[in-house]
Amino acid sequence: MLLFVLAACGSQQTTQRIASSPTATPTAFQSPSCHRVLTAKTIGAPSPRESAGMVYDATQKSVLLFGGDRATNRELLGDTWTWDGTRWTERHPSGSPSPRTRMAIAYDEAHQVVVLFGGTDRFLTVPGSANRSDTWIWDGNLWTQRQPALAPSLAEAVMTFDESSRNVVLFGSRVEGGAPETWTWNGSTWNQAHPAGSPAGRDGASLTYDASSHRVLLFGGFNQHDGNLNDTWAWDGRSWTQQHPTHAPPPRQQAALGSGSPGLLLFGGAGVQGPTFDDTWKWSGLDWLLLQPCTVPRARVGASVAYDGETSAFVMFGGVVVPLGASGGYGNETWLWDGTDWRPVT
Repeated sequence: MLLFVLAACGSQQTTQRIASSPTATPTAFQSPSCHRVLTAKTIGAPSPRESAGMVYDATQKSVLLFGGDRATNRELLGDTWTWDGTRWTERHPSGSPSPRTRMAIAYDEAHQVVVLFGGTDRFLTVPGSANRSDTWIWDGNLWTQRQPALAPSLAEAVMTFDESSRNVVLFGSRVEGGAPETWTWNGSTWNQAHPAGSPAGRDGASLTYDASSHRVLLFGGFNQHDGNLNDTWAWDGRSWTQQHPTHAPPPRQQAALGSGSPGLLLFGGAGVQGPTFDDTWKWSGLDWLLLQPCTVPRARVGASVAYDGETSAFVMFGGVVVPLGASGGYGNETWLWDGTDWRPVT
């Protein structure tokens, strides 16, 4: 069951200082039948949260969700859920990673398991809380910690499976906005790559695999030197190359980015002391295209998205939803993108 209130659309976006790429200006929705969903609640969903780890598990044919946070309450989550295309089910494995947020997660297609790396518990008040550097495997029933001889030590890294190299690719910095590092996971070992050039260190970036170009794509994020970013980079298994699209989303961090058979989809994210976005973008392989869906989820930051290969739809969950207040704050709405429009789950 889904409860929702509708409001007529009038898209308003404030563009911040642009780093590296021009932006397209979002335009107002013209159709009087279009609407923005102001209040939504998906019954039976995981509790409200942001920055959960979420990925499609092709072996189990379900979307996996783990952890996240409600930072204003200094609350970290360590629960495991699966989405089967129609409903959420909480799982109760005998062991699991400790509660955490902003972890990196990817489906390792080569080994048919989900890989989870790191994350942070720095929102806790317990002294000594810090960024994690542990590696976990989900086989559909159990979480198992791996003990590789060498492991990255990165803050709020991002990760995806590179279908070309058949390795998991991890990008991040040891401290927020510090020197960038690129690592790969081959199923048992972490190996650091040493490309000649690299995106600047950052946190809050978005990373996924672009099947159209057979490369990993990185977008945006934040670092203390440049602020919010909207640059686009591609990883070919050996080196990073900056892309120069004609258009790009305004600078932002913690945008929801996923890839599937329809291509790459990006939604929302936030600027520093600026707007939280409710725009939807698609990557064509060469350029960012601003889409104009008729139904628009509320603006949000830290939402999680994954492409459900069973239902051929993107699934988006949670995030910090604005406007804040009685109907805003941490969300647990579930949304589906069918390639042309958003639909709240009923």
